[in-house]
Amino acid sequence: MFNELGVKCTILERGERILKRVDGDAALAVQEKMMKNGIDIEFNVDIDRVDFENGKFEVAFSQSSKKRVLQSENVLLATGRIANVDSLGLEKIGVEYDKKGVKVDKFLRTTKEHIFACGDCIDSPKFAHTASYEANIVVHNMFAPAPFAVDYDKNSWVLFSDPEIAIAGIGEDEAKKRGLDVEIVKYDYRVDAKAQIDKAELGFVKFVIDKKSGTIIGVVVLNEDAASLSGEAALIVANKMNEKAILNAIHPHPTLSEAYGKLSQQIFFNKMVKR
Repeated sequence: MFNELGVKCTILERGERILKRVDGDAALAVQEKMMKNGIDIEFNVDIDRVDFENGKFEVAFSQSSKKRVLQSENVLLATGRIANVDSLGLEKIGVEYDKKGVKVDKFLRTTKEHIFACGDCIDSPKFAHTASYEANIVVHNMFAPAPFAVDYDKNSWVLFSDPEIAIAGIGEDEAKKRGLDVEIVKYDYRVDAKAQIDKAELGFVKFVIDKKSGTIIGVVVLNEDAASLSGEAALIVANKMNEKAILNAIHPHPTLSEAYGKLSQQIFFNKMVKR
């Protein structure tokens, strides 16, 4: 945002790339565009100190065993968030918590079963829509005889970057961590009619498919308007759909959402060829 307003920006990144928790293909595409647009990104950085003198900040950092200093008029320090529950006196009533937040089970019950917790005060994805989902679970479980369990594997979210990244379900890296046997298939927007019309060919739709069940367990969308495409991605994952279920829908042409049908068609025909 600041770069678009003409401000010279430098990012000091601790890792080898930005957005380490985001799909690698999507993150690298955003990173490449940021650098192309004039944003300097320094990787594998450890911050040593930040000083302010004579109206300027001086950031001292280490990079590949070398000491470096960067001067800037402003510094934005992004270190994440932690649950602010230390002063609530929860220990007095037997509700356990740690630095990640209040401890809850899969039904969002605390260590006192009649007390529930949800949202930013627990160790769960920090999104407003996820907190609303948790709140609905909590209200149900307070009054209904049969409790509902939370299922974060169907969570979805959007990074409003340029281009945008929308993610639903389990990503490729997370699937591999869990030892799942998955297939990754991708539809490139360079061959898409609507993307060509809009001159916005950068991007893709990616499915993470569980080979055993054929279920699509994750969807990644990289596009200038990925947010508008996130709804269908969320439905696909939440309803444990496969490519045949998606092919039952007739997607209008030319639209960016047509990519879901095109990719499903590609998967279906590949299966037929293998037979």
